[in-house]
Formats: sequence, structure tokens, C-alpha cells
Amino acid sequence: MLGIDICYPLLTRLIKIMKINFTKMNGAGNDFILIDQKLNLDFILSEDLIKQMCDRRKGIGADGILFIKKIMNLILN
Repeated sequence: MLGIDICYPLLTRLIKIMKINFTKMNGAGNDFILIDQKLNLDFILSEDLIKQMCDRRKGIGADGILFIKKIMNLILN
């Protein structure tokens, strides 16, 4: 498990720094950032943040993000 400080602009044009726990995984020539909601309770994923995190020059660098999120009242048959 890795941790990184991510800076991103808020609507008020302020900079917020938050700690994000993640794992970077790769296989078959692709790499992904895996984020577990249980370890990042206050983390909100947005399209802009995904682009920034996946940027190979300025971010972590990945082909995509896998976000594990608990779904309430899920019934599987």
C-alpha cells in the first residue's frame, strides 16, 4: 500500500492537500491505481482528479483507476 499527497484545485480556487492510500498494480502491459474507499473515507473521486492521477508526467501515471466502494443493500442470487 502506498500513500501520496495529491494537490488539486477546489471550486474556490484554493489548494487542498489530502492523503490518499492506494496500490498501483500492473499486468499484461497495463497499469492501474487501486483505491479502497474503506481506507480513504473522505475521498471523493472526480473526472478531473482521475485525469490528474493518471497523468504519467505530473501524476502517479496509470491507464485507469479501480475504485472499491461498498454498496449498501446489494442482493446477489
